[in-house]
This record gives sequence, C-alpha cells and structure tokens, in this order.
Amino acid sequence: MTKSKFKISFIVTTRNDNHGLNLNKRTKLFLDNWINKIKKNKFKYELIIIEWNNIRKKKNFYLNFLNKKKYKNLPIRIITVPSKFHNIL
Repeated sequence: MTKSKFKISFIVTTRNDNHGLNLNKRTKLFLDNWINKIKKNKFKYELIIIEWNNIRKKKNFYLNFLNKKKYKNLPIRIITVPSKFHNIL
C-alpha cells in the first residue's frame, strides 16, 4: 500500500442541476467553510468531490464552482460519474 501525502481525505457528492433545496448555494457554503478550516489547521487535507448525474447542458462542477481564484491550488479532485452508471441504478 502506498502512503498518501494527505492525513485526511473528505469525500463528498454533489450534482450540477441544483437538485433539492438550494444545492448550489449549500455546496458553495460547504466549500467556503472547508477552505477556512484547512487554512487554520496544519494537517494535510484533501477534498474529493464525486459529481453524480452530471447534466450535459449545464456547467460541470469545476466550471460552476472551482474555476474561481479562491479555489485555485487547493487539494481538490473531482470525479465525474458518467450518466450511464446513473441510468443503471
């Protein structure tokens, strides 16, 4: 097993269609708070975002949220689950 350079990995799911009650607003609030917490701590954190059921006609998660200056150079990875897997379930 290889050693990770991170101490804690946070894995969250989201989608780009604002599903539910204000999902985009809640996601932005989560990201802003997460950034504030990791800046105050000396541990090595990473955030893995699973983008579920991506709607092709809408901006993907990266373009919608992370393509902003305050999110640049942060340990954030995005994994987009293809629609074919969503459709199977």
